[in-house]
Amino acid sequence: MNVLVLTTLTPFRHGRAEELTSQLVRHMKLHGVNAEAMRLPFKAHPPERLLDEMFIFKSLKLYNVDRVVSLAFPAELVPFESRSCWMLREYQQAYDYCETLEAAAGQGSRAETIKDALIRNETQSLQSAKHLFAGSSTAQAQIQRFHGLSSDLLLPPLSDPELFESTGDDGYILASGRIGAAERLFPLIDAMKLVSPSVRLVIAGQPENPLDAEKLRERVHEAGVEGRVAFEPQAAQSREALAGLVGRARAVVSLEDDADPSAGLFMEAFQASKPVLATTGWARNIVNDGEAGIVSEVTPEALADGMRTLLESPNRAMNMGAAGHERWRSLKVDWPTTVERLLA
Repeated sequence: MNVLVLTTLTPFRHGRAEELTSQLVRHMKLHGVNAEAMRLPFKAHPPERLLDEMFIFKSLKLYNVDRVVSLAFPAELVPFESRSCWMLREYQQAYDYCETLEAAAGQGSRAETIKDALIRNETQSLQSAKHLFAGSSTAQAQIQRFHGLSSDLLLPPLSDPELFESTGDDGYILASGRIGAAERLFPLIDAMKLVSPSVRLVIAGQPENPLDAEKLRERVHEAGVEGRVAFEPQAAQSREALAGLVGRARAVVSLEDDADPSAGLFMEAFQASKPVLATTGWARNIVNDGEAGIVSEVTPEALADGMRTLLESPNRAMNMGAAGHERWRSLKVDWPTTVERLLA
């Protein structure tokens, strides 16, 4: 079977979206499928350009293809009878454009007309798909809101699960630094004031811009926890370095939200049999407070209580991590299952 993975292309840019596309094609090939990716150039500015782009994509014809898997707006507008659409956070452009156009609609522009055309065309395309999947509960809600359609949840798996395993317990708490706003880490830094001075916090990765980096340094200084909070910028560039940090942690704090379930390290933690201190988002469903970790509100006091629970008993933390690993495996958020569902 010839399977074409359709997505969009921004020249000279490579990030998580491109990595996911490559991994999907790779695992399809491992599944015995003849697959390749087709990345189509796309430009959305000024907004009027969207009308031209949608027309171009709707006019394309595909040959020598048995199945299409569409990942991105407006790639899902390319007509094909046997097609699956997988609406991922990495490719949420259509909904971002809708929000922008909605805000501009009252300014006498063509925004309302463009937004209506976007929603109408995408709704028709998604309705005609053989399968419609959402990569997060937020994406599910957006599909329902804008198109009135139901979708099946299909989380994107880890690209490299073989890297993540428990390699010990160095006693530190690990959090992800891949967060757009520094303020999301502030309650966790403030919680460090409320726990034993021996507790260490490691933030994997680095802030996304210099302003966030400065805000974090200032917050650490204000909290008086210099020397107890470490930043590991290499984890932003190397999955091997990140895997090493996860593998040696006592526990992982998951600060992801439903919009981006891959951002909070909970997948990596469960794969490596590490307990999770879950705040918001999808990880709470797996943790089931007290079984695979601790569910916490996003306040310094609640986070400090959760850290104490995870730090006071290494054996209990280890058992929670093992329970989380088994729960994660049972959900089959893996590439073989993902490929089978997309191609069913």
